[in-house]
Amino acid sequence: MMRELVIVEEAKDRVNKENANIDKLPTELFNLILSNLFLDDWIRFRLTSKAWRSITPPIRPYSLVKQYKSESQSVPWLLSFLNNKGVCNLYHPLYSDTYTMNIPELAGTIVRDAKFGWLLMSRGETSIFFYNPLTMETIELPGHENYYNFVNISFSSPPTSSDCIVFGHHLCAKMSVYLKKCETWFDYWIETPLEFMASYCNPVFSDGVFYSLSRDGKLGVFDPSAEEGSEWKVLPVPPVVCFGGVTSNTSTRSFIMGYDGEIFSVALGYMGKTVSVFKLDCSRMEWHRLESLDDKVAFLSHTSSMLVPARLKGVENRIYLPKFQGKESLFYSMKTGKYHCFGSKDSQVDWTNTSEHWNCTWIDSIL
Repeated sequence: MMRELVIVEEAKDRVNKENANIDKLPTELFNLILSNLFLDDWIRFRLTSKAWRSITPPIRPYSLVKQYKSESQSVPWLLSFLNNKGVCNLYHPLYSDTYTMNIPELAGTIVRDAKFGWLLMSRGETSIFFYNPLTMETIELPGHENYYNFVNISFSSPPTSSDCIVFGHHLCAKMSVYLKKCETWFDYWIETPLEFMASYCNPVFSDGVFYSLSRDGKLGVFDPSAEEGSEWKVLPVPPVVCFGGVTSNTSTRSFIMGYDGEIFSVALGYMGKTVSVFKLDCSRMEWHRLESLDDKVAFLSHTSSMLVPARLKGVENRIYLPKFQGKESLFYSMKTGKYHCFGSKDSQVDWTNTSEHWNCTWIDSIL
C-alpha cells in the first residue's frame, strides 16, 4: 500500500512539473500547437489544468486558428446533449466525425440558443443563463417567478456586450425581453395578440429587429428601439406557406434565418416529404419561393438555424438537419429533391428510419 501511495505522489509531482513548465514554451511554438487543435481538443486542452487554462486564450484568434480558414471547418457543428449529466457530442455534419465531451457545469440543462460563442441555457423551472464553453463563464439572467414556458428565445449580441437583448415568446400570449444596462439585466413582458401563436423555431435578429414566425406562417417583428407600445407588430405579409389550421399543423415545421441582411424561411412538411424555401421581399412585403440556395448551405434546428457560404465544393444547395440514419448525418439536397447521408449513394424521399436529436444546437465556427 505504501509503495502504491509513493507511485501516485510521484506521478502527481511529475504532472505538476509538466504543467509548470508549459508556460516556458516559446510563443511561436505554443501558437503553432494551438493553431492545429480542433474545437473539442481546444476545450480539452483548457480543461487539463489551471496552468494550461491560464495561458490559453479563451477565444481563438482567427490569425492563430488555421482550421477555421480551411474549407472543411467553415460550417457549424452540431452540439447535442446525451443525458442530464452534461455529457455531449460534437458532430461534424459533412464527415460525420463525432467527439464526446463532458461539461459538468451544464448537467441538467437544456440548450435554447447558441451564437457568438455563447450557449443560452435553462435549468429547472426558473433558471436561464448564458454559458461560454471555452471560457467557462456563466452569466445569469433574472429568474422567473413561474416555470420556464418559452416557446422560443433568442439574443442579439454577445451577453458581454453593453447592448445585448434577449427576446422570446411564451406559451401564453406574451413575450419577454431582457435588456442589459450598466452591467445590470432588466426584464419586462409584452402582450401579443391571440391570433399570433409563435412557432417553435427561434426568432432571428437582423438589422436591429427580431423576426418571428407564427405556427400558421405569419411574420412578426419586435423592434426594441421603437416607442413603448409599438415595439411589436405583425407585418402585412401573406403567410410564408399555407399550413392549414393551427390545431392540425403539428406535423409541419417552419424555420427562419438571416443572411447578409435578408430573411429566409424553410417549411418542412409531414415526415419531410415537402421542403419549401422562401426569401422575404421587404419592398413588396411578400415571400418568394426559391428553387435553389445557389452557393449556400443551410443548417436547421429549433434552437438555431443558419445560412452560410458553401466554401467546400459539392456542399452547396444542401439543408442539414439534426437527424441521423444510424451514425451518419442526414441532409436534403435541393438539387435532387431527396435526403442523403455522407458516404452513401442511397437516397430517400422522407425521414423514414431516421432519428432526431432534440437537446441540441448548431454552433458557429467562431467558437
